[in-house]
Amino acid sequence: MLIPSSHIDISLNEDIGHEGSHVETDQALIESFKPNGTFNGSLNLTEYDTEYIAYHVNAAIIQASGEPRSLDPNNRYVINPGDSSDKVNQTINQYLADPASDYGVSPESPGPRIFEPKRPDQ
Repeated sequence: MLIPSSHIDISLNEDIGHEGSHVETDQALIESFKPNGTFNGSLNLTEYDTEYIAYHVNAAIIQASGEPRSLDPNNRYVINPGDSSDKVNQTINQYLADPASDYGVSPESPGPRIFEPKRPDQ
């Protein structure tokens, strides 16, 4: 993970919180693996799931800062300190579904899972 040197204050907090969330979800999956190769499938989240969780960390940091901030560089997906949880969910879902966000995922089209086992013939 690379954090731009221009990210200070709230931006740095957002980056660390967001990426830390990914570490947490990945680590939970890894720790569930057994020597026989089985693992807890409920921890094998989709791209949508992991980003939805991580952007909620961003939103919590933004709201705690007391200042509105955008999830995107074009200021289309703004989280405000007083936004309700429904509004935050809506903003995050809109951002994740936008192909310009580099995600293009949604509950209906969640993207790949963290771990996708390969078949022996692959």
